[in-house]
Amino acid sequence: MKKTILKQPLIYLSLLLVMAISFNSCSDDDDDDKTPAPATKMFLETYAGTVWTDEDGNFFRFGSTISILAESWERNTYYPYILAKEAADKAVIRPKPMVCYEYDTFEEADVELVSTSENELVVKITKEGDVETLTFTKNEDGTITILVEMDGEDDMTMTLTSSEEDVDELTVCVDGYDAPSFLRNNAGTVWTDKSGYFKFSTDISILVEAWKGSATMKCYDYGTLGSDDAEIIESTANKLVVKLPVKFGERFPTTLTFIKNIGSITFLTINGRSEITKTLLPSDTNVDALTKCMMLVK
Repeated sequence: MKKTILKQPLIYLSLLLVMAISFNSCSDDDDDDKTPAPATKMFLETYAGTVWTDEDGNFFRFGSTISILAESWERNTYYPYILAKEAADKAVIRPKPMVCYEYDTFEEADVELVSTSENELVVKITKEGDVETLTFTKNEDGTITILVEMDGEDDMTMTLTSSEEDVDELTVCVDGYDAPSFLRNNAGTVWTDKSGYFKFSTDISILVEAWKGSATMKCYDYGTLGSDDAEIIESTANKLVVKLPVKFGERFPTTLTFIKNIGSITFLTINGRSEITKTLLPSDTNVDALTKCMMLVK
């Protein structure tokens, strides 16, 4: 009888071990059959690389990380200057409008993630001392709403719709994109005559930078010839006529005429009955390295 009593616990224990092993084996099989639930994607993971547009024709492409939050293309419509002649009168008319896009990113800004989910992203952006909070929300109708909040300013809201536009093929605006063609063609070039050096700018308020003097002098008198109130009288690829407002102490406005020739530029200055003609020749002088004596009065 003792042997029988001693054996029964061993039999029960063996049965329990077999059941436990069988249960664990079944559990492992069940776990292998289970497919893990997909992780919820965050906003930028969901929309990285997608292109969107607003009602003004601007484009927006999301990046994949906070540091590459988005790229934007802001539409600019401008009219190149062109001359039309009607009898003896001359007038500037507007031809077919041209379009280019000002490209920008958030690379120069400090972008801080506030919160993110699959359909909403909130970031705080600091740039040049200005702080704004942007909230991107994916709506049920497929659009994305951007809420812009700035301290001391009214909130702004814009709505984006999905676009198939190839933004990489858009024409990006360059400096002076809306300047007269003569200035665009000659911007940055340096010219000289016996009186000094001249460098053209696309900015009509600058027009031409002038360094008056010679290499034998220790410094050059520096000034610019343009004006914020300059009036374009004529503009073609090879000719520019600009009328400057009357300066203090003068009786007449000044008219500047630039004519591009082969290998030179004719520079004509007219003020009342006074006319001065100069012939400018190309120069490779680094005018920005010249020592400036003083600013010439425009």
